[in-house]
Amino acid sequence: MIKLDELIAVIEEKIKSGKKTFTSDKEKVTELQRIADREQELRIKATEGNEQARDTTRNMVFFILSEIDEITHKNIDEIISQYHLNYYQNIYTGDKQDNIKKPIDTEIEGYLQKFSISTYDTLEKKLQKLAQIVYQELFGFSILDELIFESELNEVATTRSDYVWIQYKGIKRKVPNPKFRFYSNDVYTKIIEDRIVSTANLEMNKGNPIIYSTLENGSRVTALRSPLSRYYVVNIRIFAYKSLSSKDRNRFMHQKMMEVLKILSSKGRRNIAIIGEMGSGKTTAADELVIKNLDDDLAIGLAENIHELNISGKYQDKNVIELQYADKYTPTDIMEIFFRLNRDIVIFGEVRSHMEAFEMINAMLRQARGSMCTFHSSSIPRLVHDLRKLLMQTGFYTDYREARFDIADAIDLVIQIKLDRDTGVRYVYKFAEIIANEEDMSYIIRDLFIYDKVSGKYLVNRNGISESTLNSCMEFEMTQEDREYLKGLFVLKPEEDCFSYEEEPHG
Repeated sequence: MIKLDELIAVIEEKIKSGKKTFTSDKEKVTELQRIADREQELRIKATEGNEQARDTTRNMVFFILSEIDEITHKNIDEIISQYHLNYYQNIYTGDKQDNIKKPIDTEIEGYLQKFSISTYDTLEKKLQKLAQIVYQELFGFSILDELIFESELNEVATTRSDYVWIQYKGIKRKVPNPKFRFYSNDVYTKIIEDRIVSTANLEMNKGNPIIYSTLENGSRVTALRSPLSRYYVVNIRIFAYKSLSSKDRNRFMHQKMMEVLKILSSKGRRNIAIIGEMGSGKTTAADELVIKNLDDDLAIGLAENIHELNISGKYQDKNVIELQYADKYTPTDIMEIFFRLNRDIVIFGEVRSHMEAFEMINAMLRQARGSMCTFHSSSIPRLVHDLRKLLMQTGFYTDYREARFDIADAIDLVIQIKLDRDTGVRYVYKFAEIIANEEDMSYIIRDLFIYDKVSGKYLVNRNGISESTLNSCMEFEMTQEDREYLKGLFVLKPEEDCFSYEEEPHG
């Protein structure tokens, strides 16, 4: 009987020894050494999260396995079954219906079924799974490997070697299958310290018990160990963004609302804040609802804590410069660079710190009309209050009313995203405008669209967009024709059964 652990050791030796050939031909020796060095480089890159290197290394494992005559259709099931995780069952539920507690569990079970195999599968498919098992234990991230690189999960994380949780469509769920765990604590520790955080500048040890790093596929890693944490903890936030289909985009935000937003943002140059809870889909909304529709000739500056939006990668015709905050480059430095590079607007990835908030408000108030940010806030009124707290921390404001007014004066439109915790569906809950009054430093929030969950309809402000907002938009590229078209969008037609007027219009 072929033992899996011995097979893994054999594969490791074959890969590391490379193609050794006894020859006096110096050119051939040099070429073989070059190939060996290249393969070693690929293995390192694979561990660091490079997807191409991962595929190449895993294929190398597959080719070695396929050349072993002792592995046949008769015994391969027995070999795979020795792995501590049973891939012949659903990896999420373990094929136990008791593990399905909510409707979303059924969806996750179905989605993750692609990682399971059947005894009726072909030898090639089983060899592919065996190659994955060998690869993930030798060079990958063990049981987390496929979830990180071959799924559309939002997050994959552990709190112990036997506790794995995932975030799917914004909903956090513990993997209920008791066998979905690391083989041992030692393996768990090794995977985190030697592989998952391998791209970090610092070594993970007692003196550095928390590590922040980024895998080459863009996933953001946070890892902890003692003495800071009782157990080893790792959190991997995955940014495998895919563009929404037109059907999903309409579910996210109705076409009528998208038309309003498109004109106000691209032609009216309104400053926009997209808010919501963590995992609600703010980044997706920023891309799909705003960035995608920006004029290609608009000079964009993108400031982020970590490169997440990847505007230049998805929209190669857009004039964008993407900068990331670092130890030596503060939000103030980044903004100065953008202004020197003559950026028309600035897009701020999620605003978190007081100086990020300060520079964002400054940019919106000064020469970067049409800028945008995302912000973690539970409601539109809370957005103003939460940003006010951050501005007060800068020391540049002594009067909270002045800070509050600057926020209201800077942000023109707010889109609030919500997540249905039962279904995982993300949707626009509110679309509102903020109008500041300089005379008494007050402001009002006018809801333009509000989603009513009971009726499943959007309640529309029958008065439409305020005249003050429309007048301000006319100072930019918006025409009188656009203005009339916008007004018409707030006049409901009999066939528009997904909208109804508010009984008591706001503002």
